Amino acid sequence: MRLAQLSLAAFLPIIALSAAARAAIPPHPSDLVFAPLDFTPPQASDFRHALPGGVPVYLAPSAEFPLIEITFIFKGGSYLDPPDQAGLGEALGSTMRRGGTLTVAAAEMDEQFDFLAADVRSFVGPEQSRASINCLKSNLDEAFALFMDMVRNPGFDANRLRVYQDEVIEELKQRNDSPMTVAMVNLTRLVFGADHYAGRHPTKASIESITPDDLRALHGRIFHPGNLIIAVTGDFERDEMLAYLAGALEGWPVGEPVEDPPAPTAKPAPGLYHTDVAQEDLPQGTTVIVTRTVRRDHPDMVPLEVMNHIFGGGGFSSRITNRVRTQEGLAYAAGSFMQPQ
Repeated sequence: MRLAQLSLAAFLPIIALSAAARAAIPPHPSDLVFAPLDFTPPQASDFRHALPGGVPVYLAPSAEFPLIEITFIFKGGSYLDPPDQAGLGEALGSTMRRGGTLTVAAAEMDEQFDFLAADVRSFVGPEQSRASINCLKSNLDEAFALFMDMVRNPGFDANRLRVYQDEVIEELKQRNDSPMTVAMVNLTRLVFGADHYAGRHPTKASIESITPDDLRALHGRIFHPGNLIIAVTGDFERDEMLAYLAGALEGWPVGEPVEDPPAPTAKPAPGLYHTDVAQEDLPQGTTVIVTRTVRRDHPDMVPLEVMNHIFGGGGFSSRITNRVRTQEGLAYAAGSFMQPQ
């Protein structure tokens, strides 16, 4: 009997608390009241440092987890692809990580990174390239040494390159299966011109023409300290990390910085353009309305990105998606995107 009374007494505060919580919930979500958002964006200058050779380094220490992430960001990307080798930059970004080093075989490099629990990636985009490593603080020395070997001396294993080429060619065979892909391939040619890097797309011939020597040549132009910015976050001390990075870059030749991406020269003519695809092959339709946007260094670039997120780039919470898909059910996908020039 006494046990039952104690149990009831213990539950009474919980019942009272639940009732109070229910009373605090407004009848409609529109009646919810939130405290003002007080957020002051950090100043990049507070995190910026420079190594003895002049390479900029951004450091953001955090001891929350025993991890360190180091990202190398290089100026230069697929805009440097030769006109007849569209896709070379993307191949470089993928095969740097896949292809081992000059002294470490591809399979052995994979095994070592896995053993060290190191997440290592490489990437070449349209205008910039990256290589990053995320690993335990206790494994940093060994993992980062192998990472630097990969970045400076990639092996570009011929067999791994062949596998990559087969994968891309298989994707090209399926390119016309997606209405949006069909629209974007043709759209970029119209907007930027077929002679501009943003209007070129890989073909079977351009992918098959790539050789390890082609990859090494493009790698030498992009991946060197003359194009480099470093960003580091994780469990480290600032001065120790600066000295650590300075030592890692010592002896790495500084090449010539790459040129800026070329501006498009094509002047797209306003009009209605369409691509005919057999209905039985592609029983869907995609409509894209496009115009050129501002340059990436425009002072309103960030406000425009926020605007696009609200307008149609923010997924299900954006206005276009919410109205056209969620409320009206008129399309499976609807939204907006904005890409600076």
